[in-house]
Amino acid sequence: KSAETLLNGQSLFHLEADSENKLLNVVNRLPSPIGTVLLEDRDPDDEQKKILKKKDVMEKRESEDGLIFDQEEKMKDQPMDGLHILTQANVAAKIVELIGQILRNYYGSLKVKTKTELGNDAIELALRSLYSFVDLIVSDDCEVVDILVEARKEYELKKLKPNERKDDKELERWARDLTFAILRAVAVAIITKVASSLGSEQLKPTLEKLVPNQATLAYKMIEIAVLLDGPGSIPKDKISSIVLSCKNNPLSFQILQELTAQRVYRYPIDYKDKQWLADKLNFSLTRQRTADLDRSRRLLPQ
Repeated sequence: KSAETLLNGQSLFHLEADSENKLLNVVNRLPSPIGTVLLEDRDPDDEQKKILKKKDVMEKRESEDGLIFDQEEKMKDQPMDGLHILTQANVAAKIVELIGQILRNYYGSLKVKTKTELGNDAIELALRSLYSFVDLIVSDDCEVVDILVEARKEYELKKLKPNERKDDKELERWARDLTFAILRAVAVAIITKVASSLGSEQLKPTLEKLVPNQATLAYKMIEIAVLLDGPGSIPKDKISSIVLSCKNNPLSFQILQELTAQRVYRYPIDYKDKQWLADKLNFSLTRQRTADLDRSRRLLPQ
């Protein structure tokens, strides 16, 4: 069945035409220069332990709260469009995860068309959640920036001395930078969620069918997130292609930086590959070479 039946026939799928470009045009008016990112010295084994621990906590919390579909009768009486945007996002995340489980557990018995449709539903649902959040935070007149400026100004008047307060231009810059950082964090979280749900060796052929048919930057970013969500080789050709597409797109470039940095932290990677990534994505490898050598020495027989 179509994934829409999970919502009792209520559609959260099917993006409006050109919604990605429309919202990116608004977001990219928030000034956020593409700078150098310092790669921290993290041990991949420690990072994996942290991720597994966090996953266990989340699964325990979800089991205590109960599945969202236990409230099926209540959802029938309340259309999805009437739910708060954050509630919709939570429902969407659960459905994306459920679709991923269906695809992985029944991969051999599902028809190719069904797998493609389900994968496409999961991606479009995640993207619609992202675009809805972006649309909530920023609009053509960027009202949230004005709200942040007023709130910060009121705080500084009460708490800071006159010489410690920002002027109007500094406040606006601070508000725009904060808004951009929030949007970037949400985008990375949603893309990572899709990648973890659809990222498996069996689902790679399905993903390969989806991306060429939906050749938007958003689909390509999800594909790269899936390819980076594991210890395999670095997909250099696809990274280079996205970098070219992000020349005038600070948000997408910084999302790519974050996704790639997570890959470097979570799995061992050759130093030459780190150098290649540093050249492509403006990474700084300060202390990385020393840290890698120290780690290699610890593995040598004494």
